[in-house]
Amino acid sequence: KINLKVSSLDNNTKASHGGCTGQKKKCIEIKTANGHRIIVTPKHQILILNANLDLAWIRAKDLKEGDFVVSPVGRELWPKKPCSLGLKFKRGKLHWSQNSIEVNQSSYVTPELARLTGYLLSDGSISGYSIRFTNNDKPLIDDFIHCVKTIFNIIPEAVKIGKTYQVDVHGKTICDYFKYLGFNPGTCYTKTIPSYILRSDKNTVIECLRAIIDCDGYIQNKRVGFTSASYELTDQVRLLLQNAGIYGTLQEYTVETTKYGMQEL
Repeated sequence: KINLKVSSLDNNTKASHGGCTGQKKKCIEIKTANGHRIIVTPKHQILILNANLDLAWIRAKDLKEGDFVVSPVGRELWPKKPCSLGLKFKRGKLHWSQNSIEVNQSSYVTPELARLTGYLLSDGSISGYSIRFTNNDKPLIDDFIHCVKTIFNIIPEAVKIGKTYQVDVHGKTICDYFKYLGFNPGTCYTKTIPSYILRSDKNTVIECLRAIIDCDGYIQNKRVGFTSASYELTDQVRLLLQNAGIYGTLQEYTVETTKYGMQEL
């Protein structure tokens, strides 16, 4: 048994029970017109709108191209408060400009941690014992520095390289902190929103999405969207926005042999 609540047709959240088997079986990948992909077993139940405009459940193996799959929009299913970090992380000291500074820590996800996570998912990186953030927008650079100051009690400096600002923050304690939280942005192709954001309340999630879209978003032809080289990150953003009532589509295109997902809202 698993203690998991899921969305249901009668607007209630019902406990879901699942299991696993050691047997190897073939799975089916389903891709919808809006770009969403899901991998399921052939017997998995899929809710569709049939030819009579009635809702009906069918097995994944019976799904045909052109069928209309039902997907909930605007269910507003959020936790009531920010995710508890359950920190047992030992308070460390961070060496910065030859000074030993104590690192602040919170037992739950703060707005600053949510935005800092979003910045690292978009125009940031963690490598070795350093985190880096680059952007052309000075207000975003200033907010990144504010988040770092609030969480880690240090004030890094921004360096302007051409038209771009770059902020580097060095310290084993910082990188160990994110590692303990289970967050590693990885490469641009493998970035995903960490669980401490996904398990937080709506306001906290919005803080993270705000940072992501501020960095990688755009407004064009009466549409709002953002781009990312990570399919999973793009699909996670789509699902979170869909839960908030904002429907989007995902497209793929290639720029100099690099595939990007485009989320249009």
